[in-house]
Amino acid sequence: MLNLAKINALTGCLPNTVSDQETFFIVPVHNANTLNDLKSALECLDPNDYKSWLDNGMRLKTLGEEGFELFDEWSQRGTKYNVVEVSEKWQGLKPERTGYKKVFTEAQEQGWINPAKAIKPDSLPINMVKEGKPFSLKAFSMQGQAEVMRKQMLDDVFVLAFLALLGQATTIYARANTGKTLLVLWMLIQSIIAGRIKGENVIYINADDTYAGFIQKLDLAEQYGFHMLMPNQNGFDPQAMQGYLRQMIDHDTARNSIIVLDTLKKFTDLMDKKAGSGFMSRVREFIAAGGTVISLAHTNKNKNGEGKSVFCGTSDVVDDCDCVYILDTVNTTDSANSTHKCNTE
Repeated sequence: MLNLAKINALTGCLPNTVSDQETFFIVPVHNANTLNDLKSALECLDPNDYKSWLDNGMRLKTLGEEGFELFDEWSQRGTKYNVVEVSEKWQGLKPERTGYKKVFTEAQEQGWINPAKAIKPDSLPINMVKEGKPFSLKAFSMQGQAEVMRKQMLDDVFVLAFLALLGQATTIYARANTGKTLLVLWMLIQSIIAGRIKGENVIYINADDTYAGFIQKLDLAEQYGFHMLMPNQNGFDPQAMQGYLRQMIDHDTARNSIIVLDTLKKFTDLMDKKAGSGFMSRVREFIAAGGTVISLAHTNKNKNGEGKSVFCGTSDVVDDCDCVYILDTVNTTDSANSTHKCNTE
């Protein structure tokens, strides 16, 4: 049993409201297997169940930073995931005296089997070595599955002509009011008209428009048969996008879905490396499940030393996309008969 001062020194996670005389049973986890078991157990629990979410948060709170990582990853499986709200709630949670082991108890009630006691057959990797043989990474080999994977692979179809392919993550950067939204909408409609993609598979999330502007674009969506979402309408929350993508992956509705995020900053903090990296990791999972993501984002207000526009935010989006474009204005004029020329890199 540790006193509060020692607990604070070890975990740094107890709330200030706890009395100095109060003590807790803190069981630090130094075993990677235990952390993996906790992760497995949490997968059997529903983060959308608010009471279970809070209870298990308090149990994980006894693990300090390791507990938060588990709590955050588990929360991402919920439909209302918001990294800021999760962090704020975590700060206010009081560690439960019984500790993290109660997570296992609740999970077992939901049918979870402790890997230390038994291994569920459906959790074994393909070609897993039989019991009694030494372990080898060959147990996870994909040998013999090439044909199956080839059949699941999406054809090389351009969602946006010569810019964005089906089954890839593409981001288009441009300064505000350059016309990226109208350009992407026009290209999507051309692909629908040409029959390259189905309108019913397109989900355009218009999170950076006026009310009147949204209505105009919604008219186009209705005319050409694609879906358009608006923040805070019909219960849609752009900050919960990671959770929505997770649900589509879990429910096998990601495949053939084409999601347009306009603009990307409405769905994640592009200036925060951890947030951006986490969001793009989820996008990569969505792509692996057969989905397509096209993101629109802004460039910095100031250009680089060569006079070219540069993307805004950390490099995580650029690093994790299949294709990235920077749309830049190279010539403008006020003449009514002028042309507005653009350049992409």
